[in-house]
Amino acid sequence: MESGLSSAARSRVSDFADVAKPASAPCPDHRRGPGAAVSGRIEPARSLPGEGETTRITLPGVGAATRIDLLRLGPGISVALSQFAPGRGREDVILWPAGRLLIAFNLLGIMTIRDAAGRDHDICNGEGWVLRTNSEALTRVLHPGQGCSNLVIVIEAEAVTERLCRVIAQELPDPGMVRRFRLSRPARGLPERFFDGADTPAALLRKEGDCLALVGNVFEELAQQGRAGAMPEAMLLVARTEALLRDRLAETFSLDDLAQDLGLSHVTLNRCFRRETGTTVFERLRELRLERAAELIGHQGRSLTEIAYDCGFSSPSHLSTAFRKRFGMTARSWRRHGSQRN
Repeated sequence: MESGLSSAARSRVSDFADVAKPASAPCPDHRRGPGAAVSGRIEPARSLPGEGETTRITLPGVGAATRIDLLRLGPGISVALSQFAPGRGREDVILWPAGRLLIAFNLLGIMTIRDAAGRDHDICNGEGWVLRTNSEALTRVLHPGQGCSNLVIVIEAEAVTERLCRVIAQELPDPGMVRRFRLSRPARGLPERFFDGADTPAALLRKEGDCLALVGNVFEELAQQGRAGAMPEAMLLVARTEALLRDRLAETFSLDDLAQDLGLSHVTLNRCFRRETGTTVFERLRELRLERAAELIGHQGRSLTEIAYDCGFSSPSHLSTAFRKRFGMTARSWRRHGSQRN
């Protein structure tokens, strides 16, 4: 709250509130698609818990599989995890006070966000949306038969730094404006990162840092969208795929698993990736694993067995065979001669 802030912080709050004044826009007509349930009304700000605490919101007329968990990390920073089971579909009118920054990551399924001007924004798995709230209602549309899960970061005015205020004014000039994004690094693992039950001061500090890093990633993506020669859709898919592969070097997974995280079929993923790079997804994964193994082998102190498993090889002999084929020498020779490559 503003009373505990320094004069500089109060000035930033005032600046942000000024740029977040309601824009004149027609009210949404709250259209319902075929088979959709009667719309509900949600005011999440009324249910925010105390710092470090989590609370759960249940929606009327739905089962326990549909719920919203709210976690308040610190002054002005909260996270909400919404999980919606497949059903008849529903439209919820969501009211946030003016001056909040909302960043949503769609983790599963498809949803539609209807802004104050009545424009529909379809958000698929692996995509997200961001807006600066005004006093107008936002409508979330869940389609019949579609489940959906998303995580929303909420930044209140008191947590907005001068730098963030400038970025918001540049990328979201109009209050109520919804912008879609796709991160080059997918938002996989976000629920576990925030809703792990840890509530110590160090854990909350770590989670707050994760929030701010995600905010930075989103605004970098929004800035990239506005540049001439922005990254084409296909190359963005390649970047997102490679980021996910690097995160999962040690794991065993199928192409279907990877494609699901990216919101595509495995056929589309492999075809697009090969067209842009000249290699298949798993050929690239093998190359990334070998590059990482070579980096680790070049440093003393870790056994080849440890490195093999950390880089996703089934055994040290599997690593040795692949390494010699790729680099023309054994892993032990590589270690003796330093990190020299062909």
